[in-house]
Amino acid sequence: MTKRENHAVSRLRFATRWLSTLAGLFLFALAAYGQNGSVTGTVSDPSGAAIASISVDVKNTETGVVFHGGTSATGNYVIPVPAGNYEVTVTATGFKKYVRPNVPVATASDTRLDVKLEVGAVSDTITVNEQAPLLKTESGEMAHTLSSKDVTDLPVLTVGGNIRNPLQQIVLLPGTTFQNENAVVVNGMPANSQSIRIEGQDATGNIWKIAQQNSQAGMDAIQEVAIQTSNYAAEFGQAAGGYFNYTMKSGTNAFHGSAYDYLVNEALNAGLPFTDRCVNDGKYCTSIDSRQHVRNRVRRSDYGFTVGGPVKLPKLYNGSNRTFFFANFEQYRDNRFTSSGLFTVPTTAYRNGNFGTALCSFYSGGNTDGLGGTCNAFNPITQGGAAATDPAGTRLVQGMIFDPYSTRLVNGQQVRTPYPNNTIPATSMDPVAVAVQKLIPAANSPGLVNNYVVPGYKSFTHTTNFSMKFDQNISSTIKVSGYYGHNKNFSPFQNGLPGILGNADTNNTNHTTRVNYDQSIRPTLLLHIGLGYFQTRQPHVAPAFDQSTIGLKGYYANQIFPDISGVVGQQGGYNGLLGATFSAVAYEQKPTANTSLTWVRGNHTYKAGGEFTAEGYPVPSQWRANGNFAFAADQTADPWQNTVALNVTNPTGFAYASFLTGLPNTLNLNQPTNAKLGYHSLGFYLQDSWKVNKKLTVDYGLRFDYQGYMTEQYGRMQNA
Repeated sequence: MTKRENHAVSRLRFATRWLSTLAGLFLFALAAYGQNGSVTGTVSDPSGAAIASISVDVKNTETGVVFHGGTSATGNYVIPVPAGNYEVTVTATGFKKYVRPNVPVATASDTRLDVKLEVGAVSDTITVNEQAPLLKTESGEMAHTLSSKDVTDLPVLTVGGNIRNPLQQIVLLPGTTFQNENAVVVNGMPANSQSIRIEGQDATGNIWKIAQQNSQAGMDAIQEVAIQTSNYAAEFGQAAGGYFNYTMKSGTNAFHGSAYDYLVNEALNAGLPFTDRCVNDGKYCTSIDSRQHVRNRVRRSDYGFTVGGPVKLPKLYNGSNRTFFFANFEQYRDNRFTSSGLFTVPTTAYRNGNFGTALCSFYSGGNTDGLGGTCNAFNPITQGGAAATDPAGTRLVQGMIFDPYSTRLVNGQQVRTPYPNNTIPATSMDPVAVAVQKLIPAANSPGLVNNYVVPGYKSFTHTTNFSMKFDQNISSTIKVSGYYGHNKNFSPFQNGLPGILGNADTNNTNHTTRVNYDQSIRPTLLLHIGLGYFQTRQPHVAPAFDQSTIGLKGYYANQIFPDISGVVGQQGGYNGLLGATFSAVAYEQKPTANTSLTWVRGNHTYKAGGEFTAEGYPVPSQWRANGNFAFAADQTADPWQNTVALNVTNPTGFAYASFLTGLPNTLNLNQPTNAKLGYHSLGFYLQDSWKVNKKLTVDYGLRFDYQGYMTEQYGRMQNA
């Protein structure tokens, strides 16, 4: 078979294994993480005796969707429902109908409601409007629920300069810290070890755990967040730093919408203290009234809108009580103007190979050519208190540069000959280095360091987040919902220098897709199935550049500028980026599948389940394929200095001079790669909530998790 055919067979085998595993999960109804909460309790008669096998209906007061269930042989019931506000109706022959409105249900939480029926006709109705607050008594887990208003009222537009961050909400909870996403800590556990769930499915970005904003949901699309911090049930695993369960908003029977804009503008800001400027366009200020504090230009905006309601097609379909949608659009725009940048660039003297000023340990003044200044300090090089002189008789001076091609042995030790006048002849300069040097801006300010004032330049960050959710009430026993979220963060790299001398643009994209199916097979037997796909793309791609234009040949990625570092020292050179450091695209591809089976039998609520996740990380990379060069002072230093103890570190040699000779300290070169790392994980559990009596509930369960080693899909990388 050909290599291409082998790869095709491998992909087919992978798909077959994945589908087989998924089918097995569905067949045995083993999984969990349904995003629902539940209403649970017991139904009894006036004497307190349990009433078995009667109807219990839970109706969403905003959508009209009814969830049907019933009691077990011991009068217990459990009805999973999405987060929201509900009306509970209990109907039994020989008893009056019981109606309890305003029953709030939170995500991943059980709401207990015990019902005592009164003897009478079913046509009679008892509506309970006033009752003691519903308490959480069904489990011992530590969990907190935050509503949409709790979150949006916070200052969640974080300092880092990006879209509003829902993780900011944990500052409301005890035992947690949040440091601009770099550290999400829950109860002292390792930072960023949390698990994020959107609509019941894993949505944790694993490329960079400190950058969950690359895949986050929109703030105004979130209905509520349930945060479990400790002691959670067996169905929740593989997370140390808490579970963040996001329930996304759904449409209702009424059309609703909103619009918003979180605006930052310097006109609304106070001026900087102890600053002063004229308000008449910089003209001479004639009075104190014509002066103001400086207000730096700041323009940020986070705006968007939401709309939701029933799906209605005139004369074709009326989705009231059946079909609903909710859409959210949000965009963050941060436009900046920078006029205070400083870089160190080589002086004209350095460009011509003249490093005379490098002989001073502290040089000041002079013109943009790097000449005409003053040598304010000189650190003599000594050996044991005496002037340091190599075996060839050369007295070493700090900053002295030596001809790397003059290396020889004198008295058994390596020495070199210094360049006359500390100047590299033009004939000794490497043509590629000279070509690269031409791309570096010329100094426009005196001095050897910070001698290039960057002209003012514009930069921006745009983050766009939109999502859509659909809910379909097929019947009183079958519900289907779907969610799609899109997040894109774009910020072109700008530093005021030519593009090839900088880093890569930020252009991250995430797609989050979820489908959930819920069915009451019988009033006491409930099935949940969920499918999801999570994909993130984070490119770090250098701008195109033809290496032949600078005379560089023989490198694999010859359409990318080479990566060059280490060309600056204490006495100048170039301290900016030369190249993008690396060029690659990081992907995260994560299919997920889960299903759960809940069975209410007697005083027990059994739940069996598990989850399947396939994590894949394709990384097409040209890292180091364009040539990765690191320069240092060593190549233009006297090698004898490394064999003796001198009073200064790196006494001779100069990094930028080594660059001009074309001799790097290290060279790294890789072939382009297109590897895909990944692993599979499975989790299974069995648990029981045993209602011993109305005042005592015992939760216990067993969980098993398996996660394979991370491997390359074709075995092209070693694994230990």
